[in-house]
Amino acid sequence: MIHNDPDTTVRHMQTFLGRHTADEVRAHYEKFIAPYFTTDGQTDLAAADTAITTVAAELGVPATFTAAEFYRTA
Repeated sequence: MIHNDPDTTVRHMQTFLGRHTADEVRAHYEKFIAPYFTTDGQTDLAAADTAITTVAAELGVPATFTAAEFYRTA
């Protein structure tokens, strides 16, 4: 769904990025989300692990889970 139906993904993202315009949310999706998902719905776990630890560090909290624990991979 993330890769094959970007409009639905962008609409969902806008529900929690409400202060952003639809164009801003789509730009965020295209730069930070879409490149890391394949057409079969899987994600690049190494990139996701890096993202999780980077965001946790930015927030000053521990990264208490891995991408494999968060994303459905089967």
